[in-house]
Order: sequence, then structure tokens, then C-alpha cells
Amino acid sequence: MTELLITLAVASIVLALSVPDMGTLVAERSVQGEVQAFLSALRLARHEAMRFGEVVSVCARDPGGGDTVHACWPEGRVWTAGWLVFVDRGQRGVVDPEDRVLLVHQPVQGSSRVQATLSRLSFQPTGISFNAASSFRFVPAQARNEAQAMASAQLVCVNKAGRARVSESAQRCT
Repeated sequence: MTELLITLAVASIVLALSVPDMGTLVAERSVQGEVQAFLSALRLARHEAMRFGEVVSVCARDPGGGDTVHACWPEGRVWTAGWLVFVDRGQRGVVDPEDRVLLVHQPVQGSSRVQATLSRLSFQPTGISFNAASSFRFVPAQARNEAQAMASAQLVCVNKAGRARVSESAQRCT
């Protein structure tokens, strides 16, 4: 009986060590979902710019705008509050009355932090970006430490032409 209990104890310890932390798995899935939503928004913006023959912008949502006010956060390179995709007919990077909002992304509360090198991306009617190359780092909001955050983080790289991809490294675009 004692041998059986010891065997069960050892087996449960080995099993506990071999199974990944459930929190880490949830964090990784959350980040992956946000990254896919962002890539989809960039593809939509680029496609609609070519389709409409107009400038289409993607910008960080103003976190103070609430759920009904669609405004860009001009000073923010933190995209954690989500993003907007809109036909940008007025001042570039600002949602004006004559602009048409195509997509509003409001992330799930606490899903991920997003830090970017730009506060907005704008696509010409040719589909080419007006902006320089940029990057967007998606980090799980509930990470316990920096090591866990970087292990689950993903980096989206957008080249000068406006094409986006997920980098193999979460540190820099390669």
C-alpha cells in the first residue's frame, strides 16, 4: 500500500511538471487572437484603399472615447484600447465627420497590451503605406513577469510597402 502511494505521488509530480501552465496557454491564445484580429484589420485597410481609390487609415483607439465615440489617439503608441479602420478623407489620422469608419476593434478586457512604433498607419489608393516600416508588440496583460511576457509575446512587423507579418522573434523584426 505504501509503495502504491509513493508511486502515485511521484507520478502526479511528474505529470504536474510536464503539463504546461494553464495560465500561460490562455495568455498565448489571447495574444494569438489579438494578433490575428490586427492582421485582418491591416489587410482590410489595404484592400479597401485599393477598392475605393482613397486613403484608408488604421489608428489606435482613444481609450477615453468610450464605446460609442470613434476617435484616434494621436499621441499614443499604445494600442491596448483597440484600433479603428476608416476611409480617411479629411486630416490624415483623424476621424473627421466626412470619414467612414469601416471597423472598430475593442479587445477583450485584459487580453493583451499592444505597443507600437506608430500611432497610425495610412494606406494609399495603390495599397502602399504612407508610413515607414513599423512594429506592434502584443504582450499578454496577465503575465506574471517579464520572462513570461516575452515568452508569450508576438511581434507584428509592417514593411514600408504596407505588408504585415508575424516575426519569429518577439524582440525585433527580422
